[in-house]
Amino acid sequence: MSISAAIRRMLEAGLTIEQALVAAEAFEAEAETVPAVDRAAVKRRAWDRERKRKQRNSALSGGSPVETGGQQVDSETLSSPEVSPHPPS
Repeated sequence: MSISAAIRRMLEAGLTIEQALVAAEAFEAEAETVPAVDRAAVKRRAWDRERKRKQRNSALSGGSPVETGGQQVDSETLSSPEVSPHPPS
């Protein structure tokens, strides 16, 4: 609703013009203090929530394979150290 429409309604409800103007000014002041929505931040938080949800689901289901360089390597292989068959000389 526009401010002019709100003033008309207030006048129709029996307020004086001075009372309606004070109310309209208060409305404008309140509207200016409402923070603007940072759409990039909202998207980033949604993406982070989805990423965390997938991580939790993966942990609950026993983990999923980790992809490295086009080859899939499971997390057990990544955690075990590679041991060379020949000791260094």
